[in-house]
Amino acid sequence: AIRKLIVEGKLYSHVGSGTYVSPPKFKRNLQDLETHSEAARREGRNLETQVLYGEIIECTKQLSRKMKLRLGHKIFALQRLRVLDGVPAVLELTYLDAERCAGIEKKDYGESSLYDTLRQDYGLTLTCGRESVGLTYTTEQEGELLGIPEDTAVFFISGVMLTEDGSCVESFKSLNRAVLFSFRSELVSGD
Repeated sequence: AIRKLIVEGKLYSHVGSGTYVSPPKFKRNLQDLETHSEAARREGRNLETQVLYGEIIECTKQLSRKMKLRLGHKIFALQRLRVLDGVPAVLELTYLDAERCAGIEKKDYGESSLYDTLRQDYGLTLTCGRESVGLTYTTEQEGELLGIPEDTAVFFISGVMLTEDGSCVESFKSLNRAVLFSFRSELVSGD
């Protein structure tokens, strides 16, 4: 019976701690550029960020295609765990153009907003992007970080964010605990 309530999203289990009543789902509109931080503030929720690592790497073939950058281009890789109302909710991996944003790796993104930093320190406003939403299952390590068992279904979101001139500044992917999120999209007629 408890497993069924967990699957339905009415309860959630925190490894090593117990089973709890699920908070209201975090609502995300797939058609706007609202950040997790902005959405949490709008909903009166508490969102904390734990930086797992941040380092400069060289652009791989996959990132080169997504971000339209040359192989070897300097990229800032930032992995964060987003904790919503005290519950691990999102595991994010973000790649940023480190040559365009020199020194971006020096900020503490546990305290500073990444998009505010791009806007205020580098004059970059992200105006559009593309993202895909699917389902995947957690690995043992991902499950540990998110406080859920290995092989738990989670939303997998990936995409890129662009500036007004169409250049890619960010590529991202995230694992979002399915029992904590609700996605919506507003449909309009093509007429």
